[in-house]
Amino acid sequence: MLNSNGLTNKEVNESRNKYGSNSIDGKNKSTFISLFIETLGDPIIKILLIALFIKVIFLFKDFDYFETIGIVVAILVASLISAVSEYGSNKAFQRMQEESSKMVILLRYLLMILLLVILYFLVVVIKYLRILLLLVVSYQ
Repeated sequence: MLNSNGLTNKEVNESRNKYGSNSIDGKNKSTFISLFIETLGDPIIKILLIALFIKVIFLFKDFDYFETIGIVVAILVASLISAVSEYGSNKAFQRMQEESSKMVILLRYLLMILLLVILYFLVVVIKYLRILLLLVVSYQ
């Protein structure tokens, strides 16, 4: 048989311990530098870093530093583009969360106003029905 009352407090605590709270972290404090450093962990960047390491080892033998500089520039450009994209996405997500919370508050107020208007009309209808009932009773 289904429990129509929902979860008990114990079940809620067990669920939160197992799955975590059902909420979105409000503030993501990722700085641009931390995002840039994070991008160095991407698989393509790791491959480029390994290639750079190997090229630096052989740089002393060949003195061919153009390819080495090219690999460094590729790493910096790819990491910079990725970090800028991620930083912009985080900022847009934060703005979206702020706007949605404002929208929720606005919708709550509009719902409250709607409920008050409906309640007012119900009171008016009941008042006129009462008057009508008194007229019908007095007529008999």
